[in-house]
Amino acid sequence: MRLQMKCEGATVGIYVGKYGGLYYDQEAFYLYKRCLETIPGFRLIILSPHPQEEILQHLGQSGIDKAKVYITSVPHAEVPVYLSAADFAFATYKPGPSKRFLSPIKTGEYWANGLPVLLTEGVGDDSDIIKCEGGGATFNLREEGSVERALEKIQQILKDPAHRQEIPRLAQKYRSPERIREAYEYFFGQSKEEQP
Repeated sequence: MRLQMKCEGATVGIYVGKYGGLYYDQEAFYLYKRCLETIPGFRLIILSPHPQEEILQHLGQSGIDKAKVYITSVPHAEVPVYLSAADFAFATYKPGPSKRFLSPIKTGEYWANGLPVLLTEGVGDDSDIIKCEGGGATFNLREEGSVERALEKIQQILKDPAHRQEIPRLAQKYRSPERIREAYEYFFGQSKEEQP
């Protein structure tokens, strides 16, 4: 896949999702630009149902070389192939008080694939998990130097040859079916199997 996308030997970041709404729009492209400026050989994969013309327009407005970006939209079943071709992933949620209560599915999918996640600070439990247990780095666009520190942390993780084996443990710990059973028992006082 990396050969097909012309990114062999590169450090590849991937974004899976939409722009706007819950997610950053133009700000996400600022992050991509910072990656291109600070990570040697950086390449970007964007998997999005968002209109490609708008994505290309944002890339142009941000001064991002389109030759370093692979854009496509694929069925959900094909997403793992692209995740496997990446080195780290973006989870660029807009900050806000309600984001504390999100539980992003994409973070678990990224972790399950061994990808460190570049996540907006203050998003669900995932932000705290990353700070305490690893599995990525958090950033705050309102805090000077935050993006640079987060990108440095991502690069440190990528230097550890064991990270692709260690990070999936976070998905097992926090996104496993066992957690669903525990939630049923906690909230409803019975296990899923005992329900009528």
